[in-house]
Amino acid sequence: MVYAFEANDLSEEDEALLAQALLKLVAKNKQVILIPRTPHLMGLLPLEGIKIIKKVAGQQQLLSDSQILAEVSSSLGLEADQRAVKSRCVLLVEGQEDVRFVTKINQWMYEEKLVEAIFAEKGLFILPVGGCGSLLAWLNFDLFSKLNEPWFILIDSDKGTDEAKQSQRHLHRIRAKYPWMQAHIHATFKREIENYLVFKEGKKTHVFAPYEDVKQHMYDF
Repeated sequence: MVYAFEANDLSEEDEALLAQALLKLVAKNKQVILIPRTPHLMGLLPLEGIKIIKKVAGQQQLLSDSQILAEVSSSLGLEADQRAVKSRCVLLVEGQEDVRFVTKINQWMYEEKLVEAIFAEKGLFILPVGGCGSLLAWLNFDLFSKLNEPWFILIDSDKGTDEAKQSQRHLHRIRAKYPWMQAHIHATFKREIENYLVFKEGKKTHVFAPYEDVKQHMYDF
């Protein structure tokens, strides 16, 4: 019996559940055909089970394992920006907002003479890779090995949400594969990076609670 699935608009948690279900079918010698719309889902599956057909010079071509790895690397943002590979140090964060947040904090600290330089001057590159599902794809395809050490990971802990335990499991898997990098792999203590923001207007100061859903109303300030 052949099982065919087309995966569209799944959350990271749903992708993980689907991958587990598919692996159980494979373990029972069932043939499974999955058409994913995201490299994150492919990252949860064994590389030898992934096939990509791509149009090359007008012809449909079945990619080899090395070509699949390059294709996924590009989709996950690594090959798209060679600065990550060439930098002296790389910080992996979830999204562009995190890049702006960390960069701005570094700039303010430099202006207040709390640090001696900005990150770019020290050769540190901040790379947005998406959520934990993306990091699992990085883990499965061992994309971390393409980066010069040291590299660091900073993601939202998602405390107070259903995704919190999932985030911890993902980080545990990454730490287990790269035990010498454990001190470089972290989730925020608070819910997400926006929870560290403090808004001041005149004599009024607003501090967000550690596990508050900041994104719901922070732009009202």
